[in-house]
Amino acid sequence: ARVQPGSSADNAGLQQGDIILEVNRHKVQSASDVQQALSSVPPGQDALVLVWSNGGNSFRVLHAPEGA
Repeated sequence: ARVQPGSSADNAGLQQGDIILEVNRHKVQSASDVQQALSSVPPGQDALVLVWSNGGNSFRVLHAPEGA
């Protein structure tokens, strides 16, 4: 959907139109799967996401917000 400026997704280089395929090496099928997977990441820990973007896959790290 959208990428909020200054968010962890923005800092990881995610852009509108990118598709998240995995969160911490677990496949996700929908936006709600992504949201659920990210909500299960312990506070203060980063998440590894596999992203399809511009015709190719790459791993990105979503850093936990400061103070989390």
